[in-house]
Amino acid sequence: MPRQTIFISHAKPEDNDFVLWLGSRLIGEGYQPWAELTDLDGGAPFWANIERILHEETIRFVSVISSSSVATDRRGFRSELSIADGVGRQLGDDKFIIPVRLDDTPNSRLPAQLNQLHTLDFSRSWGEGYLELLATLERSKVLRGAGSTTFEQWRTDHAAASSLVTATPETAVTNLLAITKLPERVSLYSYEGSRESFPKAIRDTGVPHTHFHRLCIALADKDHIQELMGESHLLKTEGVFGFSEFLDGPKANETRPLRSDAKNKITGLLREHIERHLLARGLVCYDAAGQNAFFFPKRLIENDKVHYRTAWNTPTWKNVVGRSEKLGVYWHLAMKVNVSLGEQAMVRFKPYLCWSEDGQKAITDAKRTSSLRKRFCRNWWNPQWRTLQEAFVAFLANGDEEVVIDLGGANIMALAAKLSGVQLARSMPADLLLHDQSEDPEEPDQLDDDFHARDELEEEA
Repeated sequence: MPRQTIFISHAKPEDNDFVLWLGSRLIGEGYQPWAELTDLDGGAPFWANIERILHEETIRFVSVISSSSVATDRRGFRSELSIADGVGRQLGDDKFIIPVRLDDTPNSRLPAQLNQLHTLDFSRSWGEGYLELLATLERSKVLRGAGSTTFEQWRTDHAAASSLVTATPETAVTNLLAITKLPERVSLYSYEGSRESFPKAIRDTGVPHTHFHRLCIALADKDHIQELMGESHLLKTEGVFGFSEFLDGPKANETRPLRSDAKNKITGLLREHIERHLLARGLVCYDAAGQNAFFFPKRLIENDKVHYRTAWNTPTWKNVVGRSEKLGVYWHLAMKVNVSLGEQAMVRFKPYLCWSEDGQKAITDAKRTSSLRKRFCRNWWNPQWRTLQEAFVAFLANGDEEVVIDLGGANIMALAAKLSGVQLARSMPADLLLHDQSEDPEEPDQLDDDFHARDELEEEA
């Protein structure tokens, strides 16, 4: 089993809040932290477990330096450090121990094992120190893989020291966009003319539609479709239903889809209308393993950057197109569209990356694009993808309060201009605005350089 644990050694209970804060965020980045948050006497049985974790599971030992932890009577802290020093020597890893400094404790007070090591400074800002720690773990190729069960275990193990969590409500941003206005009506049309040629004739109009026996179902008004189709097939309105009425299914003697089929058909129509709107905004369609994805071509927007405000109202920006000189290609942010008609109608824009040689035409070789995506995005975690979603929604809203989508004629639908939030009953201190909210966010090309540097080191080894 590969070593994956990040052991956090600190003064207990003085530095518990910091360790809870740090551990929770490391789990959010996919790492697997471990810390003991209660005082241990020299002969406590927990020491056997600590030694086992250090000898068998730990890949990095984070030593939290503070005036409390370096006190001469902190036998536990010094014992953990001594064992870690031995494990690092045994592994031949001079980067095994990572000292982090919480205050202005002078070097003269540090244990001998820490004197010659580079120390990460958290004393000025936990946020800045945290970003430096993440970069250090990235360069060391520490494995990720922690999930929700890891967080639940962390929360359960350290509930007694959970003073970091407060009863203050907090909003968590989701990856969902609310449909704020649903179509008012759904229409069923019959037609005069050849049954064989009608499907092509209405398909050529570009208007989203679906068939039910000889009838055609659409959200667009008849005059709008007829104008686009011409007189080859004359439409006749067979029924106009309210949106909810259509979803409820037919009443006696009505010829229209049953309830389950009606929902599937309408979900498909809404998705097609949203996709059509994305094309109208200049995005380009790409077949992504059987589902359409819509990507930003180069120069669609100024400098290929979307400027927006985060959920915390912080101004920032995000590139939606970039160049990887190492890979010799352009990368393009793309979105897949999924619609859900639950208690609250929602749209999920699922982020995706496309590739091109010229910034315009997507590479379609599935084997090549899969390899590019795995190599380029392998260290992208939720914060990176979420900010790309925020940037995309800001582009879609274009400064308006809603994203209004014309369905053809007088019928419209509308989407919210920001991702939906969930109100949580508990919160943690908001002293860290994650790196995705920075005024100068790290761009994928810079990340790509790091990936290649590691690959070159692996090849040399």
